[in-house]
Amino acid sequence: MFKWRVSQGFFNHSEINLINRYGELFFNLIKGRKQPINETEKSLMDVGLEKKEPITDIESALYKYMLRLNWEKENPGLVDSTTRKANNDGFAGSREAFYKEFHRSRKRDEGW
Repeated sequence: MFKWRVSQGFFNHSEINLINRYGELFFNLIKGRKQPINETEKSLMDVGLEKKEPITDIESALYKYMLRLNWEKENPGLVDSTTRKANNDGFAGSREAFYKEFHRSRKRDEGW
């Protein structure tokens, strides 16, 4: 099973299932540990490398996960495990900030 490095509270049930199922493949593709064997895997890798915009539900869920992971790494002061537990949603008051950054990056990259 995929090892989560962010709170699952930010994702809906469908996204959680997709990330659990395809997360390991996704990260192996973008880290170069696995070569794509078909067009689906090539497309998934291109999304992870930000060469194309996510189109499918799988691509969108994994891209969202990747953005959240990167956001938490870049904003460690806004992510606090104590607050995460107290809020029981994993966002330590940062959900709005993440959404703003998510949409800003999507708008910036519309020209993909």
